[in-house]
Amino acid sequence: VWRLRTLLSDAGERRLLTESAGYVLRVEPGELDVVEFDRLVHEGRAALAQGEAAHAAGSLRAALGLWRGEPFADVTLYDDDQAAEVQRLVEARVAAWEERIEADLALGRHEALIGELRQFTLQHPLRERVAGQLMLACYRSGRKADALAAFGQIRTKLVEELGMDPGSELQDLHGKILRADPSLRATGRGG
Repeated sequence: VWRLRTLLSDAGERRLLTESAGYVLRVEPGELDVVEFDRLVHEGRAALAQGEAAHAAGSLRAALGLWRGEPFADVTLYDDDQAAEVQRLVEARVAAWEERIEADLALGRHEALIGELRQFTLQHPLRERVAGQLMLACYRSGRKADALAAFGQIRTKLVEELGMDPGSELQDLHGKILRADPSLRATGRGG
């Protein structure tokens, strides 16, 4: 404990506290990556909602850049609250990634996203939003057959594993791709 306090410099005595149940490390505001992650994600989402896709993509990339492995990977979890926090963080990371993809799609980076989206659909085969993003990226890259195949893959997965069809939003996108609906063209709202 003395060495840890020494590593924490002059503030070691004030930061590593002795309590009846053990030790507590006091963290100052702004020192936790998760707080910075949440701030950057909020900033990115707000920018995306205002049509500022470039700003959104930058903020969301910065947020995702804070991640190093899985949350609490080297910590023993003792209760359901801790396990729930791990799940919340994992979901927050995936949601931030989806938002970043949305920003990149708005910037017209369709072709560059296809490989990343394909990889992600292998890791998360039941996420309809990701499947829709892959379909849109393929379609906007002139790969209509690949877009339709992506729909077929998620539809098959959902039917086999959950006994259900894709949601209405994904089915609507599928129909628009089949009709070559003009609303699917890139909007160019880069911000």
